[in-house]
Amino acid sequence: MLDCGLHPGFDGVASLPFLDEIDVSKIDLVLVTHFHVDHAAAVPYLLEKTTFNGRTFMTHATKAIFRWLLWDYVKVSNNFGGAEEALYNEEDMLRAYEKIEVVDYHETVEVEGIKFTGYNAGHVLGAAMFVVEIAGVKILYTGDYSREEDRHLMAAEDPKQKIDIMITESTYGVQSYEGREERENRLTGQVREVVGRGGRCLMPVFALGRTQELLLILDEYWGKHRELGRVPVYFASTLAKRCLLVYQTYIYMMNKSIQKRFQTSNPFEFRHITNLKSLAHFEDGGPCVMLASPGMLQSGLSRELFDKWVTDRKNGLVLTGYSVEGTLARTIMNEPDEVTTLQGVKVKRRMSVSYISFSAHVDYTQNSQFIALINPSNLVLVHGEQNTMARLKAALVTKHSLMSIFNPKNTEPVTLHFKGERMARVVGSLATLGPPKPGSLVDAILLHNPLLTYPYTMVTQDELPQYSNLSVVPITQNLSINFHANFSLLYFHLLSMFGDIKQLFKDHYQVYGLVELRFEAQKSRIHLKWSCSTLSDMIADSILSILYNFESSPASVKISCAESSGCGHSHSHSHSTTKPESGEMDNDTKKENENENENKSHIKAEIKSPAGNSNENETTLGNSDEPTIESQAQFRSLFVDRSDKTTSLKTFIDFLELQFSSVEKTQDNKLNIKLDNSNHATLDLSTLDITNSSSESFKRRLQSITSRFSRTLKPLI
Repeated sequence: MLDCGLHPGFDGVASLPFLDEIDVSKIDLVLVTHFHVDHAAAVPYLLEKTTFNGRTFMTHATKAIFRWLLWDYVKVSNNFGGAEEALYNEEDMLRAYEKIEVVDYHETVEVEGIKFTGYNAGHVLGAAMFVVEIAGVKILYTGDYSREEDRHLMAAEDPKQKIDIMITESTYGVQSYEGREERENRLTGQVREVVGRGGRCLMPVFALGRTQELLLILDEYWGKHRELGRVPVYFASTLAKRCLLVYQTYIYMMNKSIQKRFQTSNPFEFRHITNLKSLAHFEDGGPCVMLASPGMLQSGLSRELFDKWVTDRKNGLVLTGYSVEGTLARTIMNEPDEVTTLQGVKVKRRMSVSYISFSAHVDYTQNSQFIALINPSNLVLVHGEQNTMARLKAALVTKHSLMSIFNPKNTEPVTLHFKGERMARVVGSLATLGPPKPGSLVDAILLHNPLLTYPYTMVTQDELPQYSNLSVVPITQNLSINFHANFSLLYFHLLSMFGDIKQLFKDHYQVYGLVELRFEAQKSRIHLKWSCSTLSDMIADSILSILYNFESSPASVKISCAESSGCGHSHSHSHSTTKPESGEMDNDTKKENENENENKSHIKAEIKSPAGNSNENETTLGNSDEPTIESQAQFRSLFVDRSDKTTSLKTFIDFLELQFSSVEKTQDNKLNIKLDNSNHATLDLSTLDITNSSSESFKRRLQSITSRFSRTLKPLI
C-alpha cells in the first residue's frame, strides 16, 4: 500500500480510504511518502483498527513529525467532532507509532520479496518517492513532489533507473505557475497591501511543511523593511516550537544554502515572528499577519479567526496551499458573497481573497519534464480531480504516443502484464563466445546469489566448481522392458531412425553415442542405460516409443509378411552378427550367423524391390554414406513428381519431425532441420543435397535416414 491518509473534506469514517474494498490482511507493506494528513493520518487506524499485520515504513524525519502532527489531529478531532466521532485516540496513535519502521534515502529494504528504495521528493522535510521492485518489475511512486529547489528544500531527485510503471501526482493538471521569485514578490506584495490598509492578513497553513518556507520569506522581508517593524507576524500553532526543533534536528536533509546558514546561525530562530499556542495569548488590536493551521480552514485556529475577520473589508485572506474539493478553502477561492461559520450562521464575506501557490507540488511543466526524463512504459495518474487528470492525460498522450497512460477512478483497478526478465553475468569460457543471437539457446547453468551485485551468473557445467561451491553429480537412469518380438526388426527401426548405432559387445549397442541398449535373450528383456541430459532423455524417449509401436508400423508388417511366406530360412530370434575376437566359432554360433545373414539378406532385398529379387545390387543397412542414384530417383518419384506430392511431402516431413526437434520448410523447397544447437543442416528436396551441415556425422545421419525412408516406403505407396 502506498500512503494511507484521510480526506480533509470529510469527517469520521467518511474520510478514510476505501479499506472496505480490499482485504487488508493480505497487505505485506505500507510505504508512507510524507506526514501530511491526506497521506499519513489513516495509518494509526490501519494499524490498530483493522486486520492489517504487515510492516510500515517512512523516513526518519517523517516519523519524527508524524507523531506531533497526529497528536494535534487527535486533539482537534476531539475538540470539534467529539470523541465518539474520532477514528482513533491518543493511545492508538502511540501504539501505531511504535510499530512504524524508518528508512533512509537510497537505502534498499526487502520485505516478503518486495524491494523498495526511497529518494528525496522535495515536497516537505522528509518527503520521499519510492522505487518498488516486485518480480523484476520496477514501479516509481512519486507521492507529492517538487522539482524546484526553494529556500530550504532540495528538488526531487532522479532515481536513474529503468522504470516500468510510474505513478505520479496530477494535482495541478495542465496548469503552470510562475517561478519562485515571482511568487515570493506577489506574496509579500499582497501581505503588505492588507496590513497597509490597517487590516489583518490571515494565512491558513499546515503546522508543518510549507509553513517553514513562508516563515523564512516573511522574516527576511520584515528584516529588510523596518517600516513594518510595528506590524506583528504570528505563527499560531500548538506545535510551533516542536516543529522548529524537528527542522533543526534534520537540517542535513535540506539544501546546501540552508545548511551553510546553519553553520553561523539558526535560520529557524525567527527575529520578527512570534509563536502563539492559542488565541488566549493574542491581543487583536490592529493590523497583523497571522499564519494559523489548518491550511484548508476546516476547523481549528485558522477557522476561528476566519469566522471572526471575514466581515471586515480591511482584512485579507491569502491562500498559499492546495485545497481539496469540499473544504472551505476551496469554496472561498470562488469569492462567494456569503459564508457559513462553524456555528452555522451565514455572514457576509467582505475580506479580500487572494491565492498564491506555495504548495510544492509540480505544475504541468515540471511534471511533464520529469515524466519525459523517467520515460516509463506505463504511467498512472493519481492525486487529482477527475477533470484535471483527464486534461493532463490528453496533454501527455500527444507527447508520449508510445507510453500507456491511465487515469483510473477511485477503486478502479489497473491491470498490466509484464514478461519477466533477468540480467545475468556470463563468466568463464561462455564469456569468450560473445553475446548470443536472439532466439538462440545457451547451454549453461544459472546460479543465483542475492548478495552479489549481479545476483544471476551463467557458467558451463565443467566450470561450475570454479565459480561456486557446487559440484556436478551425474544421474544415470536404468530401464528394463519385457521384449518378445524379433530383435532384428527392432534393430532395423532403430537404425532407420538414428543411423548412428555402435555395437559395444554381443547383444550390447550404443545409440547416438549416448544411450546403451542391451538385449537379454534368455529373459526376453531389453535394458536401457543413459546419463541424464536433455539430448539423452530425448533419445531414450524415442527408443521407448519405437519399442512400444514398431510392430504395428507398415514397414514391420511388410517385412513380417515376407518372413512368413514359406521361404526356406529360419525365423530364429538369434541375431549375432559379430565374430568372436579370438578362437574359432562352434557349430551353434555358425548356424546363428548363417540364419542371421540369411534374415538380413531377405530384409534388404525386400526393401529394395516389391518382388523380393535378391539378385539386385544390395546396399548394407547403416553403411550408406551417400544416397544412391536409385534412392534419389525413388525420392523424386515418391515425393516430388507425384500428383499428390503435397500429401507425400507432408508424410516425409512428419517422419522427420518425429526424429528432430525442428523441421521447417522454406519457400525455395528446402528443409531446415535441427536436432539441437550443435546439430543442424539444410536439405534440398529437389536434389537431396545437404548443405550448411554443422558436422559430417550429422550430415551422414541425415543422408542415411533420407535414403532409407524413400527405399522403405516405396513398396507401401
